[in-house]
Amino acid sequence: MKILVLGQSGLLGSYLAQSADKKDKVFFPDRNQLNIKDTQKFYKFIAENEIELCINASGLTNVYLCETNVSEAFKVNAYAPAECSKICFEKGVRFIQISTGFVFDGKKGSPYIESDTPSPINAYGESKYRGELFIQRDNQDALIVRTNEIFGKGLSTLGHNMMGYMITQILTGKGIIVYPIRTSPVYALDLSKFLWSIKDKKIKGIIHAVNSGSFTYVEIAEMISKLLKSKSGIKKRSDILKYKLPEDCSLETERFKELNLTELRPFQEAIKDCLKEFL
Repeated sequence: MKILVLGQSGLLGSYLAQSADKKDKVFFPDRNQLNIKDTQKFYKFIAENEIELCINASGLTNVYLCETNVSEAFKVNAYAPAECSKICFEKGVRFIQISTGFVFDGKKGSPYIESDTPSPINAYGESKYRGELFIQRDNQDALIVRTNEIFGKGLSTLGHNMMGYMITQILTGKGIIVYPIRTSPVYALDLSKFLWSIKDKKIKGIIHAVNSGSFTYVEIAEMISKLLKSKSGIKKRSDILKYKLPEDCSLETERFKELNLTELRPFQEAIKDCLKEFL
């Protein structure tokens, strides 16, 4: 199969590259070679390379940068993916968009499932949600994979994620101060394997893919500290966030059974394997 992955410089992109099937011809262009905002170049790339599947793992994910550069956030997270998805639909190319639990407001009090109605509270969440709506409008065959707090130690983004930050801080014996936000993290390796496992399946609509479990940052830090047998101090931040974040954007799935898919393993198992990469 000929596959195009956008976002090769990101954490998920690096794990997709590591775990790709050697039988497939997978293209991992960097943003200078193929920028998602350049839809004419995207069209040409799809046609010339006879792409059969496109996975969009790119995006502007820095919440604070999105708040201060709303226009760019919407270009990268909504308008460009929608145009690329539309091109894929017209060319008969399957399209998978990576989205986020930040499309929800975090007030449900329990993990969100695919049928819950989004209500974003910041520019990042709003831009990703608009992207979902546009993609669903113009490409009925597209698959939107919502996920959360991707963690791991990528080749090009060493420790550049919340879990990676916690791990490196604890390994160096430094204290951690985190907000009591609840989430459902996913190990980039597990998410990559899941995406590759469905490359031949014609799944469409929306699906949630995270390691099972829901935890606060404080609970995660304590778990990591215990596994590493560290005595690093862990404190809960009490100051008010400059920009709104969902207090609980945990996800779980109601579609895996329906689609006869195996759910991703528990977070507790995934973090143990991830830690080995940092040691």
